Formats: sequence, C-alpha cells, structure tokens
Amino acid sequence: LLHKFWGLLVFVGMMYVVFQSVYTWAGPIMDLIEGVVGWIQGIASDALVETPMLQSLVADGIIGGVGAFLVFLPQILVLFFFISLLEASGYMARAAFLMDKLFQWCGLNGKSFVPLLTSFACAIPGIMATRTINDTKSRLITIMVAPLMSCSARLPVYLLLIGAFIEPRYGPNVAGAALFAMHFIGALVAAPFAWLLNKTVNKGRKPTPFVMELPHYRIPQVKLTLYRMYESGKEFVVRAGTVIFAMTIIIWALLYFPRSESVEEQVRSEFGLSSEAQILTGDANTSSARIIHENLEETIQAAADAAYLEQSYMGRFGKFVQPIFAPAGYDWKITVGVLASFPAREIIISTLG
Repeated sequence: LLHKFWGLLVFVGMMYVVFQSVYTWAGPIMDLIEGVVGWIQGIASDALVETPMLQSLVADGIIGGVGAFLVFLPQILVLFFFISLLEASGYMARAAFLMDKLFQWCGLNGKSFVPLLTSFACAIPGIMATRTINDTKSRLITIMVAPLMSCSARLPVYLLLIGAFIEPRYGPNVAGAALFAMHFIGALVAAPFAWLLNKTVNKGRKPTPFVMELPHYRIPQVKLTLYRMYESGKEFVVRAGTVIFAMTIIIWALLYFPRSESVEEQVRSEFGLSSEAQILTGDANTSSARIIHENLEETIQAAADAAYLEQSYMGRFGKFVQPIFAPAGYDWKITVGVLASFPAREIIISTLG
C-alpha cells in the first residue's frame, strides 16, 4: 500500500469507492429530506396565505434556510463514516504519506489531504479539519484552496448546465463524462493557486518537515466510528448551519424588500386587456376558458415575482455591480444569482428561475 505505483493505484480505487458511496448512499436520504422540507413549506405556505410577507419569511427564509444545510448532512455523515474507518484502520496515514510527495511542489504536505478530501462533501468541515496541520503556512494555504474543491452543493448547478448545453447535443454518455470531469476542475485550479500562494503567503518561511507516525493496522471499532460521525454531523449543524441559516435570512430579506403593491399592479396592467378579452369572449364556465385563466394567472404571478426581484435591494445592488461581472458575459440577472448564492451555491438555480 506504500508502493510508488501500486500504492497510488489502490489509493485511487479506494477514493473512487468512497465518492461513489457518498453519492449512492446519501442520495435517497437527501431526496427524502428535500421532500419533507418541501412538504413543510407547502403546509406553512397554505397556512399563512393571508399574510404574504410572513408566508415568504417562514416558507422561503426559515424553512428554506434550514433545508439549505440539512439536505447535505447525509453526504457529510457518509463521508466522515469512511474517513473514520480509514483513520481507525491505519490506512489514512499511509494515504497522507503517498500524497505528501504529490503536494510538496505547491507548498502543501500530506496532512492537507484529509481536509481537501473532506471539502469534496462540504468546504466548511474541510476547513475545520485543517487544525490538524501543524505548519502555519501549509494550514493557511489549505484553508484558502479548500473551497475550490467541487463540494456537493455544486452538483445541482453542474446538472443544470450539463442538462441545458451538453446532453441535448452530445448524448448521455458525454454528459456523464462531463459530470465526472467537472468535479476535478476545482482540483486542477487549486494546484497552481496553491503554488502561487506558496510563493506569496509568508514568503521566506520554510515549511515544517512532514513527520507522521504510521500506526499499526487495526480493525475499526463500530462504536468509535459512529461517534465520530455524530460529532462531525453535530459540529456541521451547530457551527456551520447557524451561519448558513443567518445568511439565508439576510439574503431572503434583500431579495424580498422593498415590496410595493404598485409593482404587481403595473405588471398586470402591462399584460393588457387582450388576454382577458380572450377569456371574456367565450363562455367563462368552459374548461378551456378556465385553463387559459389559470395559465394567465401563473404567467402574471411569475412576471410579478421577477419584477419584485428586480426592484429588491439585491436586484438594485446586482445592477450596480454588474459592470464588474460584464467581462464574464453576465447580465444583471446572473449577477444577482451569483450574489444570492453566497450562503449556498445551489440557490443560484432558484434565483435564476
């Protein structure tokens, strides 16, 4: 397992099994959590229909904010389950030894491996895991490149882009390969970025030699493994979840206020009487007329929501800073989506919608 070639081959196979298990095992539980959150949002939305502001605060802000981080808890638990197994068995120290030579050129060492691996589930516990790195310079560089790893929150964004641009043109096989490759874009960017930081951060400071005791191989204890999962999950919910929840409420407020009723009135007037005339010319009781009326109401409501978003504080700020994002080809709408996704990356999908 420490062989220059076979050791790396075993390591790659081991990591493939870990990542495949993270997605396979956690997927159904994540879907269940999303379904429960959506169900609770529906109940809260129906109960508070008379007070639109409170309805949006509870359904989109509070319940949506809690769901934004709870949905990724299963992946974090599964990942820490495997990390705990690998550490308790003694293999993780061997993996760090193998990675040390690959990391040295960019200023990192073998102890950076576990935090960067953890960051593929979520960057927050990955950054927390850097406290095991003794060298200050390596720890700081690891913290700064950890968010570049493709965490699970980016998966919905990848799926949206691939479904829109790649799969319709190239088919499902290329789409699957693209999804696999996109997870390594962050790692490819992180390596030269870490090298650049190594040349600029604490310049002149010599890195501490990498020293790690290789423990004996042992059979992991299930009790300790489950306890490690519990502690890691608890730390994520308490320390990271509270920050994400608070940021979600702030983002909700910036996207909701100000909310003048004149905005919706203007939208309704802009739709004109032509669509309403189509309904009034026929029998109002016919099924076709009801369908037209329902579709019209949905279209008007969607246009009103978009107008409210444009008039919100976040919308105005997005228009203000849009010239900064213009070289990337972003209009003000995409800019608002980027700004709104700071507490959770996947929020950009709902914001663009």
